[in-house]
This record gives sequence, C-alpha cells and structure tokens, in this order.
Amino acid sequence: MQLQIVERIRSIVIFIDKKIWRLVVPFILVMYLWRKPWSYLTGTQNMPKSIKEMLMFHTTGPLWYLYVLFAIFVFEKLFMWIIWARKNYVKIALVCMFVLAYWGYFMNGAVHHFMVYNFYFFIGIVINEHFDKLLKIRKTTINFLCILTICLTSFQLFFKIEEKNILMPLLSITIALTDIVIIYFLTSHLRNSQISELISVMDHHGMGIYLFHTEFIQVLALITVDLPRELAWLCTFFVSFLLAFLLTYLLKKMGVKMILGEFKSGQK
Repeated sequence: MQLQIVERIRSIVIFIDKKIWRLVVPFILVMYLWRKPWSYLTGTQNMPKSIKEMLMFHTTGPLWYLYVLFAIFVFEKLFMWIIWARKNYVKIALVCMFVLAYWGYFMNGAVHHFMVYNFYFFIGIVINEHFDKLLKIRKTTINFLCILTICLTSFQLFFKIEEKNILMPLLSITIALTDIVIIYFLTSHLRNSQISELISVMDHHGMGIYLFHTEFIQVLALITVDLPRELAWLCTFFVSFLLAFLLTYLLKKMGVKMILGEFKSGQK
C-alpha cells in the first residue's frame, strides 16, 4: 500500500514537471521576452509601468490561459487521485466540477477562468474516454443540438440576461456543452479528408500561433485603421495568423523549441 502511494506521488511529481516545461516556461519566456518588450517598443506602455505589471503578473493578455491550464492540470491530477477508487467516480467528479463552474461564473479574473474552464476540461477527458460512443450519435441528434444551441443563444441575447444573473451560468454551460459535442462529432468525420491534414498542421503549430498572434493583431489594427471595418478585420485575422504561423515554423526549424513548450525531447 505504501509503495503504491509512493509510486503515485512520484508519477504526480513527474507529471507536474512536464507541465511546467510545457506551460509555465513558455508563459514566462513569451511574457517577458516577447509581449512586454513589444508593448513598450510600440508605445502602448511605458517602461516603469511595464516592469511593475511584469512583476505583478498583470495584463497578461491571452497568456492567462497558460497558467490557468497548468493549475487545471495539477488540480485534475490530484482530484482524480483522491476519488479514482470510489464507485461512480466520474459522476462524482462531474457534479463537483459543475458546482465549481457554476460558482466560478460569479468570480473574477484567474479564479473565474480556472473554475469555469476546469469543468470543460473534464468534459473533454470524459468525451475522449467515450469517443467511440460519440461517433455513434445520429445526425438527427446533432441537428437537434445545433437548433438547441441557436435557441439558447437567441434567448440569452433577446432577454439580455446579465452576467451575474443565476440563469447565465446554466445557459452558458449548456451552450458550451452542446457546442463541444457538435465540434467533436464534426471533426471526427474529417479525419480521412484533406481537411484533416490541415488540422494536423495547425495542431503542430497551434501553440506558437496562440503565443505570438496578439502582437501582430495590435500592429495590423493600426495599419488597417483606414480600411472598411469588415476588410480590416479579415486582413488582420488572416495576416496575423499567417505571421504567427511563420514565426512558429521558423523557431522550430532553428531548434528554439523551449519557448513553444517543447524543451525536452519528445515532450508535449
């Protein structure tokens, strides 16, 4: 029994070590070597304010996802270790995660992100474990979920439900769950098509695109300010996406993979 506990603790330590290199190291490097220098070079922040916010982890922009995801990984690992031996542990976990998510909608900042996205993260785990069953879902069910999503979104917008309203978390969670099932169903049927190759390429470069795209958007938004709004949006979206993709490709070719969370050989 003690040996099993020691082995489990060891596996958790190894797991956390991998996630540090995968998520925390890219966060620190991109935050301090890319995002912050770019912000005061482009004049969006002055140096003293930028340094202060760097030390306080403020204005992390989209990088909040990295440290929140790290916290979710660690929490899920420890939580599942505690309840895994219980009967119906998946149901217990779902109830606990749902309560956290509902409560999280009334929180702010990183706490809100952690509590809400932790629930969706766990849903992803459950779906992956039962992916074969998902493939057997009839198209009529998928069509129903699409209609349900549209109706709930319309209801949410039409009645202008406030963010702190008790109905808001239920609506948002239901819409998100239906969207997750629809996306999984659609992507599963693209595996043998040419689109699957594109998805594979995007998956291989997705981390870098996510890390670098924001700064390109900021510059392109200034450049395209005189263009019609719709055209400016399209140009900004596609060009920033392409530039972030090319920068990621270049870093991989140069072997500078630590910034992409690929510090150790074969680690993801």
